[in-house]
Amino acid sequence: MSLQALPPEVFELVAEWLAYEHPPTLLNLARVNKSLHAWCQPAIKSVFFHDIKLSIDSGKDVAKVVESLQKKLKDTDSFRQVRRLILTMKQDSHVSRAEWEPPTFFALRRVGLVNTYSTQYSNLKANTFGLSFLSCKNISERAWKYIADLIKRLPALTDVIYRRSDKFPLSLLEVLRPGCRLHMHSFWMYPDLGVLDITSRDFTLITSPFLYSVDLYCGSYDSYDGGLGRLQEEGMLRVLGLAPNLKEVKLRRTRHRNPLAPSELERFALEGANSPERRLASLKSLSLHDAGHSMLMKSTTLTEWRQYVDFAKLERLELRPAVHQAAIETLTEYAISDQGFKCLRSLELDISPHSPSRHTALFYESVMLLLTKLPPLSVLDVTGWHSRVSIEGIAMRHGPRLRKLHLARFPGFWQNANEENILQLGRYCPLLEELSIPIQRSKGDSQEVALYRALGTLKSLKYLDLWLDVSPTALCREEDCLDVPPQEQLFPAIKSPTDPSFDEFDNEHTELYSGGFYKLRKGHIRDIMINSVVDIDLASAIFRVISCAKGQGAQPLEATQISVKGNGDTGSRLTDLVELFSSSWIIRRDTRERHRGEIIAEEVNHWIPEHTLQKRRAYLGPELDEIFRRIWPGEDGMHEKKDKRTIIKELVTGKWKKPAWHGEGRCGWWNECYSFPLHEV
Repeated sequence: MSLQALPPEVFELVAEWLAYEHPPTLLNLARVNKSLHAWCQPAIKSVFFHDIKLSIDSGKDVAKVVESLQKKLKDTDSFRQVRRLILTMKQDSHVSRAEWEPPTFFALRRVGLVNTYSTQYSNLKANTFGLSFLSCKNISERAWKYIADLIKRLPALTDVIYRRSDKFPLSLLEVLRPGCRLHMHSFWMYPDLGVLDITSRDFTLITSPFLYSVDLYCGSYDSYDGGLGRLQEEGMLRVLGLAPNLKEVKLRRTRHRNPLAPSELERFALEGANSPERRLASLKSLSLHDAGHSMLMKSTTLTEWRQYVDFAKLERLELRPAVHQAAIETLTEYAISDQGFKCLRSLELDISPHSPSRHTALFYESVMLLLTKLPPLSVLDVTGWHSRVSIEGIAMRHGPRLRKLHLARFPGFWQNANEENILQLGRYCPLLEELSIPIQRSKGDSQEVALYRALGTLKSLKYLDLWLDVSPTALCREEDCLDVPPQEQLFPAIKSPTDPSFDEFDNEHTELYSGGFYKLRKGHIRDIMINSVVDIDLASAIFRVISCAKGQGAQPLEATQISVKGNGDTGSRLTDLVELFSSSWIIRRDTRERHRGEIIAEEVNHWIPEHTLQKRRAYLGPELDEIFRRIWPGEDGMHEKKDKRTIIKELVTGKWKKPAWHGEGRCGWWNECYSFPLHEV
């Protein structure tokens, strides 16, 4: 039965589904003939005009910008298709210059998606810091009238996103329809020591039924205003309970502030005696960010917020950039209390150590205890993950409900998931759709391939973010990733570890990338080079191994992002070598009917430092080049074409030579290196 034989109302449902799941397929379907184009038109417009924006710097721009946008909507009869209106400034670097931004093929991390057709707002929600520091001119009420008239013509508008640093115009509140949500990405209030005048515009805004989410900013004010800054933050917390429909709050602080002293608390209570009665804010999402990466989230912060927010109703909690052990214990105490986190479904936790310090084993035990006391989660994101935070414990506690799991290790750790860890996820997490996990790269041997096949046991896995660690495991020391008491440290011999695969040349020491506990051998440099090179052939092979390992009836793997990381031991500079040789890839399944079974590989164009680009264009240097040419000989060293599966075995004897077919038409060392194949693939 052809699509054209379907009733129009059924085809419209199919078109709406494609608009959400895969907009490019919808556009291709509309090009088949005029009939299908007409039937697809409403769904296409819902994608194209779902998000619109107005970038305004002054009142003079408003009339012209609004008129231009309304003309486009009128010509396409798309006023009813608009769901989100974004009001921002031209200095806002996170907003596209165009009124509309095409939807992406897929979103590897779908945690930020709000709902269907999220083409811009999911990215904007994660990029709000710094907006308050961008100056913008105040716009007159007369100029805002043009935008108010535009809102009246958008009957299906569901969200207004305000990304400006000036005060929100109250005239827009008057034209919003019931159910519309207002998101304040730069929210400033100045309650006088906790007292909010009921006649002020701040009171009108905070008590509006449209206010849905706010971003609060608390800067470095303690240095010049004594305790006033602390009291203002407390005042902002107090008035959050006045918002009837406020569901999402994000706090960013640029420096720590000391807790209120008893005398200041008493004064604060007296000053707020005449303010409206305080009630706990009933939030769904709470994000606490200390913007300085050298700052730890303390327990006092959580204690103060519990006085103003009902933690029992939270569905999502995010704590960044790092959490003090006392804060972990405070969360655990609350989790086992009568109220607890009854509604919590998503937790984003940063347990990275306060650089350059390290956590103790007791800290990770506290984290593990917290995770086992929380209700089963659907989303868990742990930054700074350590193997002492047991993957098996996570899977057994949260597995029946877990859909998204992201484990990002601290850069200086040798902390990777092993085969048994991954098999436990497949055993206990039947609904897991998204996974971010670090694993050890070992030149594509059978042990590495076993990790990829273990990932195939996750029946529902669709989106995989794979971190390949290329750090030499022989250089790993427990004290480099754990705070071990001096009396318990087992200091190994200073002599650098070797490897059975090292020949006489590989065992020679080198001064390259020195500075760590061990003195590197040339064989370590060689292995890092081999492991770091991930090209389109290897990335595609990894995707296929995981996909083929999925059993009958399992969800197909949709997309995989492959990134290479490596740091070596503390103090070394191996990261520079890894960045020099590595690249990142996104491999996704081709969903087009005529290309079933095919995959699409795209290299991720991350920002690459200029000095790295210069090194890729220049000579490696005599010592690096000597190691490089033993792996990838130049044109002068070419011999007959060999089976690539024998490459690693022949490295020790020095018999491996680069096949002639690979170097044709290329020049420079960067174009001469390529990956080795996976074992028995």
